[in-house]
Amino acid sequence: MKKFIISLVLLVSIVFFEVPAQAAGSDFIIINKSNNQLAYYSNNKLVKTFKVGTGRQPSYTPEGKFKIVNKIKNRPYYSGNIPGGDPRNPLGNRWLGINARGTWGTTYAIHGNNNPSTIGGYVSAGCVRMYDDEVEWLYNQVKVNTPVIITSSSKSFHSIAAANGYKVSGGDAVPVTTTPTSTVLKKGMKGAEVRKLQQDLTNKGYSTKGIDGIFGSNTEAAVKKFQKANNIKADGVVGESTKKALGMKTSVAKTPAKKETVGKAVPVDTTVSSTPLKKGMRSAEVKKLQQVLSNKGYSTKGIDGIFGSNTEAAVKKFQKANNIKADGVVGESTKKALGMKTSAPKTTAKKSTATSKVTKQTAAKPVPVETTFSSTLLKKGMKGAEVKKLQQVLTNKGYSTKGIDGVFGSNTEAAVKKFQKSNKLKVDGVVGPATKKAL
Repeated sequence: MKKFIISLVLLVSIVFFEVPAQAAGSDFIIINKSNNQLAYYSNNKLVKTFKVGTGRQPSYTPEGKFKIVNKIKNRPYYSGNIPGGDPRNPLGNRWLGINARGTWGTTYAIHGNNNPSTIGGYVSAGCVRMYDDEVEWLYNQVKVNTPVIITSSSKSFHSIAAANGYKVSGGDAVPVTTTPTSTVLKKGMKGAEVRKLQQDLTNKGYSTKGIDGIFGSNTEAAVKKFQKANNIKADGVVGESTKKALGMKTSVAKTPAKKETVGKAVPVDTTVSSTPLKKGMRSAEVKKLQQVLSNKGYSTKGIDGIFGSNTEAAVKKFQKANNIKADGVVGESTKKALGMKTSAPKTTAKKSTATSKVTKQTAAKPVPVETTFSSTLLKKGMKGAEVKKLQQVLTNKGYSTKGIDGVFGSNTEAAVKKFQKSNKLKVDGVVGPATKKAL
């Protein structure tokens, strides 16, 4: 048993920690919080300078002279129960622990990050953040016991080094390295690049359930669907091949003239008739609906003018998100929530008076009906012209009574209740003054 425990400890050490090679006396790191830059010196010469993120408050990132006391690859984010190597891990892929404030390298560190937009700012709880690819490079250079000087100073790195007893040589000015815009995008990241990605995916019919600049589960799912459809490894990570398939540019060059075309929703005329739109229909109005839904982040898996299962599913998701009855039928309340304007239907005298054509007309256009009601309450069990008038008005507004027969039955009552719920009226199925006024 004792041998097993010793073997287990050795295995963990090999997997997570670097073999503690000793640092040379002329290798050291300086972090200047005044400009959020990190300088790496080797053999007393300035090798590279990096942009970093430090504490949200001046006191959060400790100042003084410390040492790298451990090196960990893919350290788990214990407080968030996120394993090492997970794209959501805010500690990135490398951890250089420092012994600040009497700790043992597990509290303060120089580490990577899953949100590149934070690098350069005052953003952390005390650690020093770097871009993942840059901390990987640094990780491979430094050894355990490498000194780390953290300060807030207006002086140059050479001056700070001299003040701490180092005799440095060579140039004092090394350009700060910058990460190109071709950095991969993955779950947990935030920023303008993620927002562009979300808009590009949405415009191509892969809904991210919102354009908020946060790479969460919905964006990852949309990326995987796109990758699968384009025969790309469906790992949810947006690398070069996925960006190329999306038409996203990865060059560092600035192109302000073309910048506006990325991430904009497709313009669409939102004026439609008052006819309810529902599954099975095909028209230019359906095409408008699909574009409006896609622009709002509800993918219809295509803008083809055909109201199929995907469009119905998108409508239901939108209705649910906007507290509208999720029946998949685009009536007045759904159109209003979508920002779609309804134009008055054009009807001729001959068509409106032809009673033999009522059934055909209701499939394409609302039937004109005189909407003056008596003061009598209408409710289940009643029959007559008033009920027939009520049924036609409800049907025209997208609330089907399953027939215009003048009989106030269960279907008419159900339609009344749906209308009342959509218009925030008392849902009792009885057509009183308030419901009549709303109709």
